[in-house]
Amino acid sequence: MEDTKRLGLAFLVILISALIVKLINKFFVFSFTPTLLTFLIVISLFLFGMILNKSRKRRNPAVFKKVISILLVVLLMLMQMGYFTLPFMKNTFDFFGVDAFYINMIYIFCGFMFAD
Repeated sequence: MEDTKRLGLAFLVILISALIVKLINKFFVFSFTPTLLTFLIVISLFLFGMILNKSRKRRNPAVFKKVISILLVVLLMLMQMGYFTLPFMKNTFDFFGVDAFYINMIYIFCGFMFAD
């Protein structure tokens, strides 16, 4: 029953975030709408990763992983919004073929790592 609740909650996050993004995309036509959508998508993916890592084991109280995951999410989000660029990261992403799909996977992994 616990697994059903945990996976149901993850599915609920998917549905609610999809609905919110769809409604904002349809009814908000402002200059900051793309930024707001990117922010909401990042938060949804991070939350989805956190919910997937709800294990029964005792959590590690170490702060280092949490700080690294938050810094990585903020850095990637600012780069995706175009507010901040690092030439070596752009070159690295281009070399490995990292695009929005893989960056979204990194957001989920950071949420997973944050909840650990």
